[in-house]
Amino acid sequence: MKISIAMATYNGEKYLQEQLDSFVQQTRLPDELVVSDDGSTDQTMQILHAFAEGAPFEVILHQNEENLGYAGNFNRALELTSGDLVFLSDQDDVWFDHKIEEVERVANQNSRYLFFIHDGELTNANGYRTGLTKIGQKKSSCATEFSIYTGCLSAVRRTLLTFGLPIPTEIKAHDIWLGKLSESVESYYVIPCTLQYIRRHESNASSGLDKRLGKNKKLNTYFYKIFYSIKAKNTSEFYLSQRILLAQKALERIENANFDSKNNDICYLEKALKYYKNEIYVFQSRLDIRNKARVSRPFSVLKFWFRGGYDKFSGVNSAIRDLVLR
Repeated sequence: MKISIAMATYNGEKYLQEQLDSFVQQTRLPDELVVSDDGSTDQTMQILHAFAEGAPFEVILHQNEENLGYAGNFNRALELTSGDLVFLSDQDDVWFDHKIEEVERVANQNSRYLFFIHDGELTNANGYRTGLTKIGQKKSSCATEFSIYTGCLSAVRRTLLTFGLPIPTEIKAHDIWLGKLSESVESYYVIPCTLQYIRRHESNASSGLDKRLGKNKKLNTYFYKIFYSIKAKNTSEFYLSQRILLAQKALERIENANFDSKNNDICYLEKALKYYKNEIYVFQSRLDIRNKARVSRPFSVLKFWFRGGYDKFSGVNSAIRDLVLR
C-alpha cells in the first residue's frame, strides 16, 4: 500500500518544523509528502525546502499562485497525491511515532472502509498536555464520535478521493465534505486510540468550542450553542443552507460518479443516493420551520419530531433552536 501525506500550509513557520520532524520519526515512513502552500509570506517555504533536501521519502512542494483558502488549499494538496491511503495533516500538530503504522494496519484489516479517523490529545500552544482528547470533548458535549470530521485526524482511501475531488468551491470545510461522503456509504471507521497531539493556539482555523482547552460540560455546551446561535443572527440559517448545499453537491457528484459494478461499487451509489436525498429533506424541513412565524412553529416542530426528523441531530437542543431562531 502506498502512503501519502497531504499537508496544507500558510504562514506556519512557528510550529511547522516539529510537525515535519514527527513524519521522519514514524515507524512506518510515508512514501510521499505533498505540501500545498497558500502563499506564505514568512519562512514556511524555506523550512519546507530545507526539509525536502534531507527527507527519507519523496517531498512534493507546490505553492498556489493565488490564495485558495483553507478547503481549496487542502483540495490542491489532495489532488497532487498518488497514494492508496492519504493522511491529512495540519502544519502545527505532532504525530505519535506509530500513527501511520497503526492506521495502515487497521485499513488493511478493514478493506471496505474508505475514511479512517482516530483521536488526538489537545495541547496548548507550547505543547503542554491537557489530558483532554478531541473525541472525549465531543462526547462530553452531547455529540457522538461519528460527528467528528477533523481533517488532521483522518486518512482517506483513493476510492473516496476519486469521486470526492475536486472539492466544490462552495464547500468551506474539506474534512466535512469527505467525512459526509464516507458516512453516506457507511464507510466511516473510528479507530479507538489517540495517535497525535493537536496544538491549540490563537491562529487555529477552528473556533468556538473547538478551541477550548477546558473540559466541555453538556449543560455549558447546550447554552453555548443556543446563545451563540442567537448572537450570530444569520449564522444558524447559513449553517442549514450550507448543509443543504453540501448534500446537493454530493448528490450531483455521486450521480455522475463512475462506479464499477464488478467491484460492488454500485452499493455505494445506492446508499449515497438515499442518504443525501434524506439529508436534503431534513435540513430543508428545518429551514422551512424557521421561516415560519414563531407562534406557528411549535406544531411544526412537534410534527417533525414525531416523524423522527431530529433523530440525526441533538434532539431537544435542535428543536429549541428551530423554535427561537431564524
